[in-house]
Amino acid sequence: MEQNENQKKKKLVFLLIGVALFLLGALIGVMVGGNGGASGDGLTLVVDPDAEDLLPSAPPEKPKEDEGIAIPGYGTIALKAGERDQRVNFFNPEGNNCYFVLSLQLKDGEEIYRSQMIPPGKRITAIHLVRALDAGRYEDALLCYDCYSLNDDLTPLNGAEIVVELNVE
Repeated sequence: MEQNENQKKKKLVFLLIGVALFLLGALIGVMVGGNGGASGDGLTLVVDPDAEDLLPSAPPEKPKEDEGIAIPGYGTIALKAGERDQRVNFFNPEGNNCYFVLSLQLKDGEEIYRSQMIPPGKRITAIHLVRALDAGRYEDALLCYDCYSLNDDLTPLNGAEIVVELNVE
């Protein structure tokens, strides 16, 4: 009997050690991995796997830290009618100290595209729209820049909204 009780106690001790190690591993995973990407509005932020290096045509101008964030401007964005997959050239200038998350909204506020995080010095050339657009000119659309610090906490920074015309042919 005494041997059975000792075996039960050993099993219980091993079980408790196993559970403790599992919980410790989970806690370490959360601490090391963070929250899987910061979330501002329920949005999980991860680096866009399609972000590619910018092809330098001239030496990039690097903004000084006190100069803020360089935001590329676009007057017109050309898109293909009836297609969700589009070719663009959205980029985050090399000298920025932040990630960009870009979204494209129609005049009525409908969001038709949102990127993942684009690191400084990277660009996105292929996007997938939420829905295909009919041919036409979509005036007063917005290209929105949400900016996040390069730190582990991905602190939201000032952003920008650029009014653009979507030329869909």
